[in-house]
Amino acid sequence: MDDIFDLNVGGCLYTTTRSTLTRYPDSMLGAMFSGELDPSVRDTNGAYVLDRDGPIFRHVLNFLRQGKLILPENFKEWEQLASEADFYQVGALVEAVKAEKYRRTTQEELEYFEEYFQLTVCANVHYTCSGNTSEEVLWNFKPLREFFQAHSHKIFDGVLKIPPDIETNVHEDFERRKSVIFEDIFNKGFRLLERSYTFNAHY
Repeated sequence: MDDIFDLNVGGCLYTTTRSTLTRYPDSMLGAMFSGELDPSVRDTNGAYVLDRDGPIFRHVLNFLRQGKLILPENFKEWEQLASEADFYQVGALVEAVKAEKYRRTTQEELEYFEEYFQLTVCANVHYTCSGNTSEEVLWNFKPLREFFQAHSHKIFDGVLKIPPDIETNVHEDFERRKSVIFEDIFNKGFRLLERSYTFNAHY
C-alpha cells in the first residue's frame, strides 16, 4: 500500500503519496521521501514542513503526479516556478518550465504583430504557408506564390499547400528559389522569427 504524506509548504497544506514524491529518485523530494534524507521537521498536526513557496508547489506536485507541466493560460510566475524546480532538483521539471516559457513567449510575439505568416517546410515533401494574413496578402509574395503554383493550384481556407504525395522534386525547386523568396519577404518588411525547417516571418 502506498504511504500517504501530509505536507506543509510555506503554510499551504498538501496531501500526496510516496510514489508521487519519489517519481524522480534523483530529486531532493525523491531522496527525502525514499529514506535517503530525513524530512524530520513537522508542524503541530504532524505534516512535514517545507519552508518554500506554498502556492507554487502545487505546480511542482501536479508535475510529479502527471509527468507533464500543466499551467493556467495566464500564468506569469516563471521565475518562481523555475526557482522551485531547481531547489527540488527535478531536472525534468526544470526543462519543462524552460520549454513552456519559450513556447508561450513565442506565441505572445506572434500575437503582438498585426500580420504574420508561417512557411512550413517538411522533409516528407509537405509545404504549407498560412497565418493571420489575408489570402490577398499571401498572394502578394510573388516568388512564394510562383513556387506553390508550380506544384499545386489548391488553396484551403487561405492556406497554400503542396500535398505530401505529389510526384515532383519539390525540395530541389524550393532550394533553387529560396533566396529569392526570402529576399522578397524581407523587402516587404517581414522579419524571420525562427530559422529552421519551420520559418516564421512577422510583419
